[in-house]
Amino acid sequence: MRVLAITYCRAMFGANRALFSMMKDMRERYGVEFEVLMPAVNDGELAEVLDAEGFIHYEMSMKMWVYPVDATHKGLRGISTRIKTFFFANSIDKLLRHNRYDLVYTNNSTVQYGAILAKKWKVPHIWHVREFGKADYDIEFSYPVKIRTAFFKRASAVVAISDAVAEYARKELCPGANIQRVYDGIYFDKKLRVPGQREVINIVCVGTLQPGKGQSVLLEAVKMLVWGESADSERKSADGVDSIRVFIVGSGPTEEFLRKYVTDNGIESVVEFCGYRSDVRSLLDTMDIGVICSRLEGFGLVTCEYMEASLPVIGADSGATTELVEDGVNGYLYPPGNAIVLSDRLRLLIENRDLLCELGRNSYECVKREFTLERNTDNMYSVFRNAIKL
Repeated sequence: MRVLAITYCRAMFGANRALFSMMKDMRERYGVEFEVLMPAVNDGELAEVLDAEGFIHYEMSMKMWVYPVDATHKGLRGISTRIKTFFFANSIDKLLRHNRYDLVYTNNSTVQYGAILAKKWKVPHIWHVREFGKADYDIEFSYPVKIRTAFFKRASAVVAISDAVAEYARKELCPGANIQRVYDGIYFDKKLRVPGQREVINIVCVGTLQPGKGQSVLLEAVKMLVWGESADSERKSADGVDSIRVFIVGSGPTEEFLRKYVTDNGIESVVEFCGYRSDVRSLLDTMDIGVICSRLEGFGLVTCEYMEASLPVIGADSGATTELVEDGVNGYLYPPGNAIVLSDRLRLLIENRDLLCELGRNSYECVKREFTLERNTDNMYSVFRNAIKL
């Protein structure tokens, strides 16, 4: 089986990390040949990662069919996008039409070229939906609803990354399309560890620094911990917590704002900005609690990585986080944006090391059981085989 995989960017965010892991595993275990098409203009490590593993890839000019919700002249932008898509799709077609792919796979709902190329080449198309669009990334489609829906309905299958994303897709993105839920998975190779054994508790939050990822809520909760604020109305001044370190891993547009908040609120002694890290999985082995603050997470590959590292997870009660985190079992859920409850959940684990260890152990067993790369690959291979009717 020869597959052309199309991705929306070159950065090694969750979608591309999941794509790369799946391709590598499916090639090794099922003999599937992958080639990758990516934009030519975005910075990122994907090309280098693919080269290191011997995957053929192409970098071409592309205009995505989404734009920011606050964009101006949306009507003109939509027309411009359709015109540019026509010319870019023809250029890609001329380059790749003779490669004779059995299947086209699109790794994200924000890139439209897979649907166009699959129709031209008369091969099946699989579309992977990994986001909620406006609700999590503040983007919307430039194509009219009827055209967009027709693109999705023409796919052999639409794969949603979680039940939450599947529900969104059925209601808003592509009503009537054939939608299947397949969870992502991680390459699971760690042994169970015991967090919380040091005097200082290390708290980690991994993700792009942008409003939708909610790092500001965590910093507000940390301020409450450090300065002794509490959600309990009878405890106007709780004891401050000085036995924590908080690691913010990632880079992005809100970094300056977050750094200023830390300085203005006197918590710079406990908060460290780590920037983008390519060694996150190793870093997590030195942590004790993982936090996911996204206002609406499509899945949460990093949540699974927290769990693999035996960390209890505290996450916002929204999106797919509720599918990974069972409140009181492998972590805690808190109302999105509610720093007071998040602070109290952190305090509970900081002050109860036995509970921290128990929830961390449950996290490890959960990801080992439900969210392995092998399980993801097997399910996606089944989708591929059904699409080409093997």
